[in-house]
Amino acid sequence: MASFYIPLSGLEADTTALNTIANNLANLNTTGFKAQTANFSDMFYQQIGEQGSGDLIQEGSGVGISSIQSDFSQGSQISTGNATDVELDGNGFFVVSTPEMEILRSAPPET
Repeated sequence: MASFYIPLSGLEADTTALNTIANNLANLNTTGFKAQTANFSDMFYQQIGEQGSGDLIQEGSGVGISSIQSDFSQGSQISTGNATDVELDGNGFFVVSTPEMEILRSAPPET
């Protein structure tokens, strides 16, 4: 039955990677969008010997997505002509809060 699960793991990982690419394409022109990249990795592998040069021979038993990385590099600066539009130059994020969040933050702790 293992011969079924190994290719299935590849299909599942590829589906996740394709979903990541589709999300990148769908949001390409969205202001502030940060592209993502899916990284593949072996789920399990075993050493089955050595080559004559001493290099290991390894056999994999499936693949998975080890991580999905976001690209946080600086985007292009675009002037909108609107004085209330702002952007960050360099590293960081805007902290956004609503009046309701401020009320919760300033409320005394429950006893």
